[in-house]
Amino acid sequence: MVNNLEGYAEYAVQKKLKAKDRMPVVASAALMVVGLAIWTFIAGWVGPSILIIGIALTIITATRQELEYEYIFVNGDCEISKIVKRSSRKKVYEFEAGKIQKVLPYTSILFDNERQAHPDMIIRDYTSCFPDRKEKWYAFINNSKNRTEAVIVELNDKCIEHVKLFYKNKYSE
Repeated sequence: MVNNLEGYAEYAVQKKLKAKDRMPVVASAALMVVGLAIWTFIAGWVGPSILIIGIALTIITATRQELEYEYIFVNGDCEISKIVKRSSRKKVYEFEAGKIQKVLPYTSILFDNERQAHPDMIIRDYTSCFPDRKEKWYAFINNSKNRTEAVIVELNDKCIEHVKLFYKNKYSE
């Protein structure tokens, strides 16, 4: 029998920003520079308008640079939420324990075999993207809507114990 504490686990990871994640800030800053240049060399309302739009976009994109993923496991079912700037939360993915075929370590040969067996597999990455933490990354393989998906999450020890408990026959090391 499982008590309430064993049936629940949660964990949050801070996402490392990649270059593509920083591009909106760079583009909006470039828009500010273009607006300032137009305002300096050409009279009229176009330069100040572009400058104001560039400033607004820079503020909006810069404040959205802090990103976390939170995993909540309840009796094997998982809900993954994206948290922006520790205030805005949005559920991005969820799965039920019964629909998962396999749980595999991301760095294992078993996951590589699974990717080779399903070359059209959709991989959904909800990890921190820090390469030194890859040994804590796990792939939850499921077939939804006639296609194979791998949901990659980064788990702590408590979540790993939860997964071992609720995914006994599906968990491989």
